[in-house]
Amino acid sequence: MSARPESSRARAHPLRLVRGSPSPFALTIVELAGELEAHDTPWAVLRGADAFPEVPDGSDIDVLLGRDSVDAFEASLRAACTRTGARLHARDRIGPLRQYHLVRQAASGGHAFLTLDVHTAEACFGVPYLTLDDLPRPHCAAHGLPVLARPASVVLNLLPAVLAGAAPRPEYARDLRTADRVQVTQLLTNLVGAKCARDLVGTRAARTQPLGSCRRRLLARCFARRPLRSLLGWLHFGWALRVAPLVRPRGMFVVFLGTDGSGKSTLLDAVRSSLEPAFRGASVKTFHLRPGLLPQLDRIVHLGRATYDASDCASPHRAQPSGRLVSNLRVLYYALDYWIGYALRVLPGRRRNALVLFDRWFLDYLVDPERFRVRHGTVAARLISRLVPRADAVIVCTAPADVVQARKPELAPEESARQVAAYEALARERGFHVVSTDQPLAAARGAVLEALFPSPREEPPS
Repeated sequence: MSARPESSRARAHPLRLVRGSPSPFALTIVELAGELEAHDTPWAVLRGADAFPEVPDGSDIDVLLGRDSVDAFEASLRAACTRTGARLHARDRIGPLRQYHLVRQAASGGHAFLTLDVHTAEACFGVPYLTLDDLPRPHCAAHGLPVLARPASVVLNLLPAVLAGAAPRPEYARDLRTADRVQVTQLLTNLVGAKCARDLVGTRAARTQPLGSCRRRLLARCFARRPLRSLLGWLHFGWALRVAPLVRPRGMFVVFLGTDGSGKSTLLDAVRSSLEPAFRGASVKTFHLRPGLLPQLDRIVHLGRATYDASDCASPHRAQPSGRLVSNLRVLYYALDYWIGYALRVLPGRRRNALVLFDRWFLDYLVDPERFRVRHGTVAARLISRLVPRADAVIVCTAPADVVQARKPELAPEESARQVAAYEALARERGFHVVSTDQPLAAARGAVLEALFPSPREEPPS
């Protein structure tokens, strides 16, 4: 793909960076717009152009694209990312919607995130009802980016909210009141019929309840006009939303390991704060050790009564390990919690693009089994550690033994040193990421984010 000279791109977009200092992704959007214009790719920004060039961390920009322009858009996006230092770290598709998740380093030294929601059509349950070719032209410009004409923009902001059963956002309702009612009504009439169009443009548009008849009319018209395309869109929507996430979950699942005093909890909290913008609109869940679906064996044996309290946590090796048989039974029981708890508590969140973080994991049974009254070298722990659900990334937090001991002296110095060495050995054996916490927190957090979103490797010169 040929690219225009740098000076040509700069002259073609004089309005995009006029306000303030550009956010980390402003230059990427500028380059993307230049590439798309250079190759005559039809596109328009649905939502997100008004604030440009301010692109807040974790925000999203909605783009409407021609049906046959996806490949050209992806090529332009990759070229723009290469020039500006952004990286495409994930990509999802749900019917006519494609999501491109970008990450790049921010000026502060951390990481910034942006999601491009690319629509080849606006859809209801995956059934496409409006494409870029169906909308009036010419497009307008907002801060140098192409946006839809006002009536079309009002329709594409109002209708999806109503179809989803939500009240339109205040700014969308305000736009409706100031737009050309005749043109808006005409566009809506083509989609949902005259009666529903009048209801939407009238006072009922501000209500919170969905217009069921509007949704039924819209789907009926779509199936009547393009039955095969509508059916395929509906089937793909169901597959992408219900089935595909079971095989390839969309969220991120990260485990933090390390001995007491290794700084894993502090680092986990810092990473969580950095990643929350990337998972906007989805839940962020943190678990300690296990999903917690099954109760502690201690409560079962003592009929629901715990035989320890919070003060006992200051001595993690307070009780002697059980015998070999009971140790294996303990491991098998808690392994059920990892399997069943993952299926019922972790996987549903990952299907909805959630961020799931674990402070400790089943692998702790290999390094510090005495904490759980399990003997060292238990066969069940070694075998099951290969069978429990795998995380997207495992971060092993480490520090010199004397630093660990100074932070938390609950363990004997020789035990702290043994566990530090054992966790590092486990990381080498399993290919986990090792992050030193004997450095500023920002640097350790950056190392974790780089492990989760690695920079592309440069090809060696030929």
